[in-house]
Amino acid sequence: MLKSDLRKNELNERTIEPKHSGINRVWVILSVLLIVITCAGTFSLYQPEGLNKNTGIIIRTPGGTLEFDDMFIYIIEQVGTYFSFGASRDTGIGYIFFFILTFFAYLFIRLFLTVLFCHRVNAVKMLILKHNKMPVCLCREALKVWQTILIYTAPFVLIYSLYIFIIIRYNNNLFFLLMLLFFIFYMAFDLTLVLYVLHFRIRDKIDYISVELHAYMITLFSKTYIRANKRKKKKRNWQNIK
Repeated sequence: MLKSDLRKNELNERTIEPKHSGINRVWVILSVLLIVITCAGTFSLYQPEGLNKNTGIIIRTPGGTLEFDDMFIYIIEQVGTYFSFGASRDTGIGYIFFFILTFFAYLFIRLFLTVLFCHRVNAVKMLILKHNKMPVCLCREALKVWQTILIYTAPFVLIYSLYIFIIIRYNNNLFFLLMLLFFIFYMAFDLTLVLYVLHFRIRDKIDYISVELHAYMITLFSKTYIRANKRKKKKRNWQNIK
């Protein structure tokens, strides 16, 4: 929804800038909580016997035959071998490329959903925040609350579920687990915004929200009165008395 249309319909508007310290606190708490839950959940499903050897594959090459436990791991290790100039399949470089691929997939899903809900493509903007160097995707238009929540939760659910499936499938492969734990730190940043959106939805009964600068600047639109900061109210009352 265009902001100009909301203003024409005389919706209440308020731009707020939550304190950076509060945002960072929620961010850290969410990250730690997700890391603890992830580690506890994956380690509880650990199986000492490892993979079922019936899933192995045999690849015939001009030099003979090669046997591997799993095609997916084989591809990752081959990528690592290629980019390490044949040094070793155990360098971990292939896993790094997989991490980069899933990271860009996460960004693409979020960008796709943002473009899908915005009326104008030029209203969508990708940028790097100056104070913490985090890449964010912004829409200068005002979206419905459920649309904003979906934009930031859908990528988390999809990528997190993918990593959990892979970790369980490959019996707590250390590379995948470390990648997910690192990824959680970034995904928790988006979930922090989701919590703030839910907070304003419950407290102020907002109908539309414009994410101006991730969680650091948000514009609220509501058909009902949006509660202002109590300190500001006291200042205005004091000025009126004078």
